[in-house]
Amino acid sequence: IINEARETSPGKRFDLFYASNDEASRLLLTTSKFVEDFLYPNGSFPKKKVNHVVLRLSSRNLSSSIVVDSGQEHDRGHQFVLHISPSVLEEINFSHAMFLAVQQGMARIWLWDGQGNAPSTLINGIVEYLSNIAVSSGGLLGFGSLDLESMEKDSNCWKSKNPKAVAQFLNYCELEKPGFIGRLNQALGNGWHDRTVDDALG
Repeated sequence: IINEARETSPGKRFDLFYASNDEASRLLLTTSKFVEDFLYPNGSFPKKKVNHVVLRLSSRNLSSSIVVDSGQEHDRGHQFVLHISPSVLEEINFSHAMFLAVQQGMARIWLWDGQGNAPSTLINGIVEYLSNIAVSSGGLLGFGSLDLESMEKDSNCWKSKNPKAVAQFLNYCELEKPGFIGRLNQALGNGWHDRTVDDALG
């Protein structure tokens, strides 16, 4: 747990509510377990190697609430760094904003990315999906209604640049074929091709 904004208002808030009482570590473990349990429900799902996670409050505002540096090899193995934007700690409901940011970060850490070839629209949609169900306490809620007619005409709903739209599509697929997200993640561990989503759907 690293606080680079220590002397600022967000930095002091981070120290008080997350660093001094080890809440940051508990938050990392809780969000990690949620994603792990969802993506890797049993031993038949080979896990991505994650040995060490650093949570770093940045000294300056970032372009998004969280930025993930991933897959670096260190003496502790595969290390990932979650850079939190100080703007997260300036939110009125900063505890919710912090939870959501860390949950999104842990989702990115545990997701395979098709060996770097999976479309960012799909990865962003899966992150949105996982974060949504985590906030909803595991219920598949908050995705809104889908236009099924247009979905049937477009088999590439995962190419939308709107992560919420992709999350809606993924939610629909998960309801139709339970375990779809886990199967898709496993497939992404082996690489990416244009039929990866279709194959995971069967």
